[in-house]
Amino acid sequence: MGEEGISGGHPNENDLHRYVLGHLSPTQVEVLEGHVFQCPAGKDRLATIIMLVTQIDRVAAARGGADRRKEPRFRTSETDFCGRLRP
Repeated sequence: MGEEGISGGHPNENDLHRYVLGHLSPTQVEVLEGHVFQCPAGKDRLATIIMLVTQIDRVAAARGGADRRKEPRFRTSETDFCGRLRP
């Protein structure tokens, strides 16, 4: 888990975020769930993080990639492009 992890008590925020995003190993999931599902404070913190991640996903979906570039930043197909980066 994180630097402090859940061995000394509650999981840290990073571990909860990684759990919500599915970025923990099966062993880490088992340890985290073993604590969080028995701890009212842990359940509340996890619910808050799930709500925030859901809201971020909704905002990103509503934007529809509006902040993405229409053209590449650099045209890498030009032969002198690499020469300008590495003279």
